[in-house]
Amino acid sequence: MISILKGHRKAIMALGGATLIVLAVLWTMVMLPSMSKLPTDLDNTVTMEGTYYVANPQGGMDEIPVTVVRNYKAIGTEGDAIQVQETVTCTNSATGEDLSETYGIVSYLVVDRSSFEMVPDAAGADMVRDGLWNPTPGVGDTFVAWNPTADQSLESVKTGTDVVNGVSVSVYESHEQVIPAGTQNIPGMGVLDKYISTDTIVKIEPATGMIVDMDSTTTILLDLSSLGMGDTPLPSLIMELKYTEATIEEYADLASSNASMLFIFGTIAPWTMIGLGATLIATPGLLVLSRRLFGKKPVAQPTEAPTPSSVSADV
Repeated sequence: MISILKGHRKAIMALGGATLIVLAVLWTMVMLPSMSKLPTDLDNTVTMEGTYYVANPQGGMDEIPVTVVRNYKAIGTEGDAIQVQETVTCTNSATGEDLSETYGIVSYLVVDRSSFEMVPDAAGADMVRDGLWNPTPGVGDTFVAWNPTADQSLESVKTGTDVVNGVSVSVYESHEQVIPAGTQNIPGMGVLDKYISTDTIVKIEPATGMIVDMDSTTTILLDLSSLGMGDTPLPSLIMELKYTEATIEEYADLASSNASMLFIFGTIAPWTMIGLGATLIATPGLLVLSRRLFGKKPVAQPTEAPTPSSVSADV
């Protein structure tokens, strides 16, 4: 009866251990990826400050201090993708004048919740886009993301590491010079070929893919050769922008919190389950092996002493 109970106990331990290991695998393959997906209630805002240099009729550039606010809000779903409304507002930092009519924009894009890729043929998008909307968790040495000013996706390359507000980040840079970017209709000048030059540095928390700081200079150039104004595209707008300190602090804190959660639920939890499962499976066998190797050896029985009757009576 005791041996039967021991057998049942071993089977229960093995079954429990196997169950824990299967749960750990399912957690890693199913639950963990769902934690990294873009939420259907996405509502992110970043604020940047800097300077716009605007070409004037005299051939110079007017300098305007600006505050630019970008809001990304999920407004619907298409399968496993979300439709995002991007709203950009611009304000003169010195006077408070709203410049959104000139420099603001409202656009609609559709993003795959798992891959963060733009969905180019989505019904809810206002134009065809490709590349990433945002770097993915575990971003590698390079990534290709959509640049709304250039109307195309551009590559960023990892150039180093840094620490922002106590958060370890990877530094990525993108440098493009005078690349074609469609056309622009200028009142009184007609439709002109447009070009973009950009120098962008982004700092990304690698585990989450979250951008915690950005510094960019983007130049829009127009080809004025049809107007007899030279063969080289000339700058019409230079935008120098950087995340505000408040935005850096907000996203550094959020990235740190999310990275900790991913480490707990993505590394500690599944490996703990696997370790416990393996222990439960191996314990009965280890106990048997331990008994065989270190168990008590049988004690030799003492030789039976002679009885009085077996002793000779002769003296």
